[in-house]
Amino acid sequence: MRHPPSSLIRYALCAALALGAALSGASRDAHAGAFFLAERGARSFSLGGAHIAGSDDMNAQWLNPAGLTRLAGNLHLYLDAAVIGANQSFARAYDAEVARRDPAYANGFPVASSNGEPFFDPSLGIATRFGLKDWIFALGVYGPYAGTNKWDVDGPQRYALTSLAAVQLNVQLSVAWQPHERFAVGLGLQAVYTSIGQRVAISSYPGVFGWQEDRELDVLADVALSGFAPSGNIGLIWTPVDGFDVGFSAQLPVHAELEGKLQANLATHWYFSETTMSGDKLKGSIDFPAILRLGLRVYDDTLWSLELASVLELWSVQNEIPITPQDIEFRNVPGIGTFRVKPMTIKQDFNDVLSVRLGGSFRPGKGLVTLRAGTYFETGAAPDSTISALRIDGDKLGFGLGATFHLGALALDLAGGYVQMFARTVTTSEKKQINPIYAEDSGPYGATGPNVVGNGRYELSHWVVSMALNAGW
Repeated sequence: MRHPPSSLIRYALCAALALGAALSGASRDAHAGAFFLAERGARSFSLGGAHIAGSDDMNAQWLNPAGLTRLAGNLHLYLDAAVIGANQSFARAYDAEVARRDPAYANGFPVASSNGEPFFDPSLGIATRFGLKDWIFALGVYGPYAGTNKWDVDGPQRYALTSLAAVQLNVQLSVAWQPHERFAVGLGLQAVYTSIGQRVAISSYPGVFGWQEDRELDVLADVALSGFAPSGNIGLIWTPVDGFDVGFSAQLPVHAELEGKLQANLATHWYFSETTMSGDKLKGSIDFPAILRLGLRVYDDTLWSLELASVLELWSVQNEIPITPQDIEFRNVPGIGTFRVKPMTIKQDFNDVLSVRLGGSFRPGKGLVTLRAGTYFETGAAPDSTISALRIDGDKLGFGLGATFHLGALALDLAGGYVQMFARTVTTSEKKQINPIYAEDSGPYGATGPNVVGNGRYELSHWVVSMALNAGW
């Protein structure tokens, strides 16, 4: 039987779509909302992220660089390390056709869960005044708090994700100036490195034999992408009256141009036994948002502090993700011969994310220990139409606890906390199997197009344990 040419175009385009799926999970490594987890930094996390006006450690490079002016001494060293664990699950909505055809799902889909190992996330920094009273300069290397994803390669979520390892690393040079005891300003220049490794299942169902979720027609695609991008941030702290601080910072957006490779384990069905892939280079781009932060803090010197903060992340910048394969071809495709993979885009339609944060600290008797606690509420970025196991996100509530032990020139921060997303049940998903044939020509196959695979119940929680060592001389 001769395969219609448009149907095997699908097989070639699967490579590009695999890239799109991977990019749409890029850098889940970071702060809050969309791809980001909890706010980074032991001290900041213990305050529920309410550490904008009160920022006073090297993590100020990320949250509010004006806070660097609060570092004591001429030389300051900083080391932060966190372990982050994520629990994710997806209970796919019942599909009568799948239950009829796949014996493994005869009674419905089992709940799919991510079993990725905890993620270790370190950062370090150095700051000096160079003997200048009102100026301080800092160099830091840090990555946003991140998680890992590892799902069953044969699970009901496989058309969205089977594994993801994404890292975003910021190298930042900062300068802060305090021209008056009631005002400070800071500026940071960043080189942002993004690396993505992902595996996703793609359907090679041609529409003329088999069926949409036939396991023999699944293609496993592995994508590895990376690239650098410039960015920066600015912050200020104003003390209009004693005991009251106003903090504001703005993080510039990041536009990352990525390059990498694609590897595909072709379908095991005999129909594609002679098909081979030539070329493996890919290009793509992804946008990360501008972030606006505002904090209001009341305090009594170093005895106690209470801060209310709000953070707006402009994730609506990520509307779609363009993908451009570089001379990737599928050869010996039945009914078509050789076909070059074409450019495409992946739909995201993210929403902006808003969080409200409250955190406080208390240092009994101005002694050796400062106690901290905080909480926050945050909205989700992914709409029902595009959410999937690739990016489980929604409204969430987080809690943090911590303490700082003051040991002369050293300060040791210990923190821990928990974040819970409110479970989401999605019934209007537009997330379908990746199968490029139907993007090219769906007419000949009528209602036999890709299945919707995004409907169901999504749950997410994660925990963080972190430590930071601050040293100033």
